[in-house]
Amino acid sequence: MDVLDRLRTIESGFLLAPRLITGPCGLIPHTQVHLSAHVHTSSAQAPGVTVVIRPYYQSPGSLALLKCSLRNEAGVVVRLMEAVSALEINIVNAVSSMVPDLGQQQVCMVIDWSTSRYAARLPSTPDDRRRYRDLHSVFPIMMDRYVKLYESILQTCGGVLVKRLLGHEEPLLSVEEIVEPDGLLPCGAAEVQRYYEKPEKKSGAGPKSSYAKIKLPANLTAKLRLSLNVDSENDLRYLLTSDVVTRTVRAFFPKVEPTRACVHLGFFHVDAPGTFAAILNPFDRNGFKILSSLVRTIGDGKNVLEALMEVPEGVLPPQLCADAPATGLEPTEELCKTVLKWMIKHVPQSDEDLFRKCGLEVGRPLYPRIEGKWNGRVAVLQLPKTSAAKLGGALRSGALRGESPNGSVKRNGSGAKHTLPPSLAGFVRDYIARKGALGVTANDLYAAFGDAKREIERSYLHSLLNRLRKSKELKYFEKRYYPYAEPVTEFV
Repeated sequence: MDVLDRLRTIESGFLLAPRLITGPCGLIPHTQVHLSAHVHTSSAQAPGVTVVIRPYYQSPGSLALLKCSLRNEAGVVVRLMEAVSALEINIVNAVSSMVPDLGQQQVCMVIDWSTSRYAARLPSTPDDRRRYRDLHSVFPIMMDRYVKLYESILQTCGGVLVKRLLGHEEPLLSVEEIVEPDGLLPCGAAEVQRYYEKPEKKSGAGPKSSYAKIKLPANLTAKLRLSLNVDSENDLRYLLTSDVVTRTVRAFFPKVEPTRACVHLGFFHVDAPGTFAAILNPFDRNGFKILSSLVRTIGDGKNVLEALMEVPEGVLPPQLCADAPATGLEPTEELCKTVLKWMIKHVPQSDEDLFRKCGLEVGRPLYPRIEGKWNGRVAVLQLPKTSAAKLGGALRSGALRGESPNGSVKRNGSGAKHTLPPSLAGFVRDYIARKGALGVTANDLYAAFGDAKREIERSYLHSLLNRLRKSKELKYFEKRYYPYAEPVTEFV
């Protein structure tokens, strides 16, 4: 499970991590952590540097994660540790917890093979692979050392392992390697210190929250500045994530691009299938870099999608991006209105109706919540008529769109009437209705869009057709689509 934080900046050479990040990973003040760095050079990765922080030494190629459920009996955790130690494997990190309602002890440990006599990555024998072929999801059966580990656990704890039935009986156990990227460079160790955020200037105001702060080694700071082409260490910005299972904190330092600003927004909506993709689609298709996104359930059937994105040059008005801080643009009411107008302008027609149905609102994310700042939301129906009218037939509100009773729209204050083009879904319905019992294929539809000079990607067309089938607006038979009201059997 990953825990996300917001974008931050280095403060006097210290990296700050809030309690929601440090708690699950065990970063306790006055303890030591080990740091490594990885520079992203592959075109498939976002440009930047990742700093990996763990409370144990990161032995390259030797770490593995062992998770196991045992019956809740006295001494079962010790027996599991004895099974691991029997192979001279070093246990670098371990957590065990009693779960009374399940009658289990759940154990999670990070192990280091470098001290074991089975440290070499040798293949398992053909007999072992045949014997354990049904357990490939439990441990890597192709490697000899994991076979030896499983057999040691089975011999010592076989009678207390919790079992599950998946066509065959297997223990509730998993062993997997902790994969590290090539070129992960050790950067030394650092002591975790405690830091309290400065209180606001009011009478009797105490500390707002506490952080763990980690002094980055000088060699690591220099590497970050050189790799990211930053003059001062205080200009370094980073995004924290923590992996609770492996107790790993990662600080990703994205490469600073002068033409880009960051924005962290919350998109509030009614929980419905397809809303997440529909909300992020305009940003993804127009060059935004989505650094992180998180979905929260806020109750009453509503969710919020919180996304941290880098904004391309020229998308937002210059006055909103002027002197933008490294931690991102302030999500003001003006900024949220501008972003929502931009989304409505660029939403694909296949998703127009979804924007209306989900009651989309844009505002400040729930985290971090900053007192004294604007915490309202801007909804689709609160925008001026000219912006909301972009949703066309989806909004179905003549007063909001300025639509006359006969379906035409008055523009620029004139009495001229212009018929709005049908949505992508409407185009599909009309075209298939005209063909009737003859039916059409997906390729026929794609060609029809081209003849009508309407742009659509093949993937969107197939997604749209599936959606219309599920809503029982179309029928599908032998790779052809028919109107739902048209019985296919008559054609056959």
